Amino acid sequence: MNSRYQERDLLKLVAAGNEQAFREIYERYQGKIYAYAYHLTKLRETAREVVQTVFIRLWEKRADIDPDDNFEGYVIRITQNHILNLLRDAARDRERRAQVYRQLEQIRNQPEERLWARELTRIYREAIAQLPPRQQLIYHLRENEALSHAAIGAQLNISPLTAKKHMVEAVRFIRHYVNARITLPCLLLACCLPGRLG
Repeated sequence: MNSRYQERDLLKLVAAGNEQAFREIYERYQGKIYAYAYHLTKLRETAREVVQTVFIRLWEKRADIDPDDNFEGYVIRITQNHILNLLRDAARDRERRAQVYRQLEQIRNQPEERLWARELTRIYREAIAQLPPRQQLIYHLRENEALSHAAIGAQLNISPLTAKKHMVEAVRFIRHYVNARITLPCLLLACCLPGRLG
C-alpha cells in the first residue's frame, strides 16, 4: 500500500473490504495492541491472542468503521472489552473479580498514549542500560542532546566515523533487545521509539 495514503483513506478502503489496506492498518496497530494487552495481562501468549482476536473482530465489523471517528479509541475499546471478558473468566471468586475491575478502571482513567507506551518504554530503558558505557554516552549525546557525529567526536576525542559506528551498534542492540522481549517486528520500533532509530 502506497505510503501516501493517510489513515482516513486506509480506513475507508478497509470499510469497503480492501484486504491490502487492512494489512496496512494491522502493521500500524499490532504493536500498540500487543503492548497494551501485555501491560494488562502480563502474559505474552495471551497478549498475542488478544492481537489476533481484536483484528479478527475489526475485520468482521469493518463495515461499521467510521473513517472520521477516533479509530485509535475504537481499537482501545475493542481491546479493553476483550481483555475484560478474559479477566472475568479468569476471576473465579468475588474478591479477585473486584480487584480486576479496580485495576481496569484505574487504567481506563489514564491517557491513551501512556497505555500504549508504558511497557515499551520500560523495555527500551532496560536496553539502553545494557549498553557499554561509551555507547550509552554516545547514544545520550545523539538522542538527548541532538549532537552530530562530528560534535560527539570532537567532545570525546574520537573520529566522527567512530562516533557513528558506536551509534549504529547501539541502535542495533536496542532494536534486538526490544524485539527479543516483545516478539514484534522492527516496525514497532519505528512507531514507538525516538525518531532517529528509524
